[in-house]
Amino acid sequence: MEDTVSAHQRPEMERYGAVLFTVLRPASNVAAEDRIELGELHVFTGPDFVVTVRHAESPDIATIRRRMEADPDLLALGPEAVPYAILDQVVDEYEPVVDGPEVSIDEIESAAFAEDSGVSRRIYALSRELAGFQRATRRFWPCSRG
Repeated sequence: MEDTVSAHQRPEMERYGAVLFTVLRPASNVAAEDRIELGELHVFTGPDFVVTVRHAESPDIATIRRRMEADPDLLALGPEAVPYAILDQVVDEYEPVVDGPEVSIDEIESAAFAEDSGVSRRIYALSRELAGFQRATRRFWPCSRG
């Protein structure tokens, strides 16, 4: 419970007796502000319950619930299918975040050649956001560390 209240946890899965505790780091593009937003989602899964605590707007848990209710085979797997469905949604939402910097890089290159004074700040902000996204996603899968 202490981890959930304080937030800022690294992605992880730990079992505490019959309860599986999962921390995920969802990511989304905030186009209006030209930045990547990293969130945090905690999932407690027990033999007959699932509790989620979001420190982010994403993922939309209601959408995940509707998707599961529409798939009886997935729903039949019980409570431990919920973290699977949530993780699947979080990973699906990574794709636009990964693709987004390509557009930003193209825009920055164009601005750099046009001698735009704000280019340095955008380059710095984009590199920080990408580094944060890499840290958030690499910690969950230790085999992807390089």
